[in-house]
Amino acid sequence: MDRRQAMRSDTTDTSITPSLAEKSDVTAPCLDTLSLQEQPERILQRMLSVRSVVSTASSLSSSFATKQQQASSFSELQLYEKIGQGSCGVVFEHTGFSHVIKKEHDHISGQLWNDGIMHARILEALDASPVKINVRVPICHGFIGRADSSWWSENHDQFPEDSRSPGNLLITERILPLPQIVRNALIDAYFPVSRGQPSKQQAKVDRKNKDCLARVYLGKRRDPTRRPSPFFTLVNFNLHLDQMEELGLEVELFTKYLADALALLHWVALIDADDVEFVLGSTATIIHTKSPKAAVLAKLPPNSTTIGPVDFKKGAIHLWLLDFNRCHAITMDEKGVDEAVKAFFRNDPYYPRPSKHSQEDDQLWVTFRDRYLSSSEKFGHADLARMFIEKVLETQRQRGGSHSESEV
Repeated sequence: MDRRQAMRSDTTDTSITPSLAEKSDVTAPCLDTLSLQEQPERILQRMLSVRSVVSTASSLSSSFATKQQQASSFSELQLYEKIGQGSCGVVFEHTGFSHVIKKEHDHISGQLWNDGIMHARILEALDASPVKINVRVPICHGFIGRADSSWWSENHDQFPEDSRSPGNLLITERILPLPQIVRNALIDAYFPVSRGQPSKQQAKVDRKNKDCLARVYLGKRRDPTRRPSPFFTLVNFNLHLDQMEELGLEVELFTKYLADALALLHWVALIDADDVEFVLGSTATIIHTKSPKAAVLAKLPPNSTTIGPVDFKKGAIHLWLLDFNRCHAITMDEKGVDEAVKAFFRNDPYYPRPSKHSQEDDQLWVTFRDRYLSSSEKFGHADLARMFIEKVLETQRQRGGSHSESEV
């Protein structure tokens, strides 16, 4: 088996982390049951529900899914194509595979390696967790160093011409874009219509808008006094709290899921959770399991094939946790808590905040606080978790945003 084939085998592993709503009692809605004539808000309410794993079978039968499916069978189509860029590096999809590759910027050293270490800590924490975490974390497949001349000699020609110089690479499971029906509904619901700007139809066919993940901003509402930006994009779409309420999404359940995840990051993974992201995205159906469990094998006829391809035309929507390059380990003392508090306020507004301006927002903070403390107690760090909440409240008071009902 050559190195390319070995990578393919390793990267068709199913995630070891739970899906958004595994074992849900609610039947998963399929896109075949959705009408394109439905109001966009209704489509988004059904597709972005945390109470069901949503089948994306119809919607992923798009140009994206077709391209990926064809490439999975033809090696000449299996290229690395740029799909994103951040402060740490450039992200490439590997067409036809269920993984992505992050390539570290040449002027940066160490962030991608740290990303891999933190990623491993989080996956190990999920394995050890006594609490069910309803947030999915991509598999981390491994690291390829800049000095690995053998790998680069064999694979450099699959990259774009301007990205073929050796560099540090981190290979992880890919979070696929939200399905086309969701992207179109987001445009129908929130695209600003103004003279001189592209039409909604133009936005729907814009290639850039196909790479759509939705950031879950439970700690921020849109400013009603500000005019919508004319530079609308679905890339890293910010789904604000007021939009989630308008759509009838289960805000309280999202809040509890994020509280569980943050408690796990602090007290099991033992990291500050600096600059992590929580997004809604899709995953392909992966038929291959690298190590089938004995109970599964026992139910199969003898000599059954247990390896299969990735099906990009079927999948599900999940709540994902990603981006760990700025995370750092913390000590289990007040100094560590202080670092976690700093990271809490440095991060984008995924978590609810205590508020003196809105009773609804403050109640959501109470839900977050109570769930975070409850989960932290199960992780064995109730005292440090309480100190964290107290310091968050004190910092918020200093910023002029606390509310008396938010006190611990």
